[in-house]
Amino acid sequence: MRCVRLVVGALFVTAAWPQQTNPVDPASVRPYQAYVTAAQGDVSINRDNRPWAISSGGVVPIQKVITTGNDGFARLDVAGGAYFELYANSRVVFRQNPANARDLLDVMAGRVRIHLSPGPGESQQRVYCRSAIVVAREPTTIAVAIDEDSSVRIDVLEGQIAVQHALHPRSTPTIVKAIDAIMVEKDEQISRQIERGTLYRYTLKPLHDVYEAITSGRQGRVQEQPFGSEFIVASAGRRALSAP
Repeated sequence: MRCVRLVVGALFVTAAWPQQTNPVDPASVRPYQAYVTAAQGDVSINRDNRPWAISSGGVVPIQKVITTGNDGFARLDVAGGAYFELYANSRVVFRQNPANARDLLDVMAGRVRIHLSPGPGESQQRVYCRSAIVVAREPTTIAVAIDEDSSVRIDVLEGQIAVQHALHPRSTPTIVKAIDAIMVEKDEQISRQIERGTLYRYTLKPLHDVYEAITSGRQGRVQEQPFGSEFIVASAGRRALSAP
């Protein structure tokens, strides 16, 4: 994966903070940490090779693995306006690459909603998945779902993204705009997009309602899982990709 990042780095401008040759000074990267603004159920970070529960009001340093269990949900905010939300059975690495502040998240498993917000002096922010590399050059919100076979579905809720295949990068990325989605298969080049159209309009309300339920403490609604409608149709979307 690190080799792939070096290749793709030649395609997208990098270098957001100076390269580090010595161990990272915790004080120097403190402004880049994430703040837990909501947490419910089983949510933890990897600390000294052991799970360490986190809760609302906590802080997550860079390079930490964040995991949710069967009932887990968490929202983490980042300085500059970016944030990400993890749903049940998800795993991400927050700013795994300390040499580049623009590399926000590595999504390893599950379902994650991410708002990218390149700040002053940043031309882009990036998200890495098992099979895809996502770049946003403007405020953008996406939903990411990873299948067991490492296939990645990316729904663009607002803004637009440039997508490269993590294993088969091309010189020209695929552009996906709001209301559209894309499926990236592990062993196939990016070929077709999923046009959601009016389907997306039916998923907007559940996204808002479920988050409101979480933040107001109303139990039970969490089990609806944001993106429920979107990810139920993910398998149907995959079939659409292979349809003539």
